[in-house]
Amino acid sequence: MKSMMLFLLIACCLGALRSTAQTDSTQADRILGRWTNEEKTRTIEFIKRDEVYEAFPVLPGSNQPDTKGRAVISGLRYDGKKYTGQAYAPKQNRQFACSIVLQGNDKMVLTGKVGFISQTRTWTRVK
Repeated sequence: MKSMMLFLLIACCLGALRSTAQTDSTQADRILGRWTNEEKTRTIEFIKRDEVYEAFPVLPGSNQPDTKGRAVISGLRYDGKKYTGQAYAPKQNRQFACSIVLQGNDKMVLTGKVGFISQTRTWTRVK
């Protein structure tokens, strides 16, 4: 009887852990899709490779992201509240730390940091 109770307890715990992991993955996947900057001059598309998120520019006149080129955001991981990774600025040819917080489903706040200097930009989901 004790072994049956122990088995049921372990099965319930494993089921709860699996459900939590699926919920975390679903929450993290909210970033997937296309986003545009405040000026509507740049569009990026987030994709998922394994458990890491990357964003590639969508070239004007194209319907596909330029995944053959360099990712403008890479190594992005979700910790349950925000995403952290690296952003690449092509004009400066520099890579820097970044964090992203989603505010609702259609607003993304991206903060880039170089040393003590940080800059924040708001992006909106392309519908």
